[in-house]
Amino acid sequence: MCRNEAAKACARADDMKAAGASRIVALLKEDNDTEVAAFRETYWSEEVLLDEQKRFYIALGGGQEYKPYNGVAAFLAMLANPFSKSRTKASMSAAKANGIDGNRIGEGFVAGGIYVVRQDGQAAYAFLEEDIGDHAPVEDVIEAVKAAVKGEVYLAAPTTMAEGGAADDKVTWKEWAGRTSGPDGYQIGDITRGIAAAAKRRSPCSRQAQTEIAQQSLAACGNAESTR
Repeated sequence: MCRNEAAKACARADDMKAAGASRIVALLKEDNDTEVAAFRETYWSEEVLLDEQKRFYIALGGGQEYKPYNGVAAFLAMLANPFSKSRTKASMSAAKANGIDGNRIGEGFVAGGIYVVRQDGQAAYAFLEEDIGDHAPVEDVIEAVKAAVKGEVYLAAPTTMAEGGAADDKVTWKEWAGRTSGPDGYQIGDITRGIAAAAKRRSPCSRQAQTEIAQQSLAACGNAESTR
């Protein structure tokens, strides 16, 4: 996660512990100059560990490092494109509004995310940063901790990530993403699929189609009544 979201998550550390978290750890993939010390001092008061072999990142990426952008050129092209709908731009704007500068030192394209791990070592919750700046809602993380304590898996998707998403819309990742196969929990690509599916459901064309279907159903019912 980015510094902005790390600070927000760390601010809720006591709530996570109250929910049952025994450890709250930030895993970093490299140690450059004074970056780790600055991260500890300003953004993260809990444990910080170094994952030089990137095992955490490889696990999140489904067996390999996940990179939303293939390099500097692709990243700069996205920033320069006025029509780009990348969520990274919104994330960068939010961080800037909070007075947090981005870290431009070291490798910056391998995506991170969050795991909530149960006592048996299995994941109760997983969230991959599919686009730079994507972050799991802290409330979902807290609920996932509660599920982990019970030995359960937290399957609810972060519907609030979609514009206009309601906080009380509890659906599985599979339902939110519109998948017809695979697990109920997170699969790589579900964030992008879920946001796109939510936008489609809210589109005027989609609503018009639903209205037409409803009108046709009513008309069919009316015709059935008249023939009795």
